[in-house]
Amino acid sequence: MSNVIKSPAVNFNHENTIEIKTNEEFPKEEIITIDDTSAEIMTQNILEKARQDADRMIHEAEKAAARILDKANKDAEALIIEVKEEAYKKGYEEGLRKGVEEGDIILSKAKKELEKALLEKEKIINEIEPQMVQLIIDILEKLLGNTIKTNTKHISYLIKKGFSQINEGSDKVTIRVSEKDYPYVIESKDEILEDLGIDNNIEIIKDSSLSFSDCIIETDFGNIDCSLGVQFEGLKEELLSIMDY
Repeated sequence: MSNVIKSPAVNFNHENTIEIKTNEEFPKEEIITIDDTSAEIMTQNILEKARQDADRMIHEAEKAAARILDKANKDAEALIIEVKEEAYKKGYEEGLRKGVEEGDIILSKAKKELEKALLEKEKIINEIEPQMVQLIIDILEKLLGNTIKTNTKHISYLIKKGFSQINEGSDKVTIRVSEKDYPYVIESKDEILEDLGIDNNIEIIKDSSLSFSDCIIETDFGNIDCSLGVQFEGLKEELLSIMDY
């Protein structure tokens, strides 16, 4: 089939280092009916949740970094004032100069710590993103796996997904499914055709070379591979491209 179309909590501790706290738990295994909730919508919902978590972590890191700089500024200013007062009292001009220098050193050190903290924050975000993508992919794979094990209706969704890519004008359409999916497709043929709004000019063939949840739609213009594995690979590619924004 040369012309097959594939369907597509960050905290700063007292040493100014960063800790990641993962308190959120992902939902336990649950059965999702794929023809009630499309895989694309499910992906976008999970992705939006991941983005919100990442934004929250960045916001917390920025607030923590700002607190470090603010405290350093206040400490340096307090020290300068204290040394100035002491120097004036004792009349030691050298003491005043030394105190100001010490205050400048403290402030400079604080700024360096802030820069270090900001760089560390960026490093953490860069490390989290690919892990987040892989985690989302693993969750989707598990959810889809549970779905096809418990719900035979998934093949209807795949067929409808494939038909959404068929060009109008094809005189004949052949649907190839696995031996395991074949009985359900035959039983549900009228319902599927009604949902698609097409006539009965469709042939359904049991193909022993196909695995469970595989589906190939043959038309006059070419073949469409709308198998679940192909759909999932398309979702993975979409996830990776979206997270690379």
